[in-house]
Amino acid sequence: VALRGGVCSDEVSLPVEFSKSTLCAVELAEQPTPRYAYEGAKVLVDGLVGNRNYRTGRWLGFHGADCVATIDLGSEQSVSRLAFNVCVNKDDGCLDARGVNVEVSTDGEHWTTAFEQAIAPMTEEQDHGVYAHAYEFAPAEGRWVRVSVQSERCIPSWHAYAAGGAGFL
Repeated sequence: VALRGGVCSDEVSLPVEFSKSTLCAVELAEQPTPRYAYEGAKVLVDGLVGNRNYRTGRWLGFHGADCVATIDLGSEQSVSRLAFNVCVNKDDGCLDARGVNVEVSTDGEHWTTAFEQAIAPMTEEQDHGVYAHAYEFAPAEGRWVRVSVQSERCIPSWHAYAAGGAGFL
């Protein structure tokens, strides 16, 4: 709440989703499009969940590039689950992911693939919204986790922007 002149504001709260990566150090291989960079990589691990509006600062935007994030868990841990969300707004060319890859490392230099999954391309019938992705895989040990979320490199032919351009992730 905020107090001003003896007047109390409405209570404001936001839910926080915790995981092993919450508030860990994170680095991006490529920076997001400047217009959609907001607070940078830390948005990916702050525990706050974005809504259907990709302009709120709760999302990062990558145009024609994958989101490759390396998370330092601080100590070697077992990793066996990945969850992430994608904000889809087809009218503005914001499309769902096309694949995901998880790698782990105990030294930050040598990487082992722990999980890979292709994601089907979007169809014209699919709606706008927050698309939740969650995957379970065999436990892998590592201090660093590199998550690569592949973007739609070429907007589908059914889309109004289908002149060969890339979509936003």
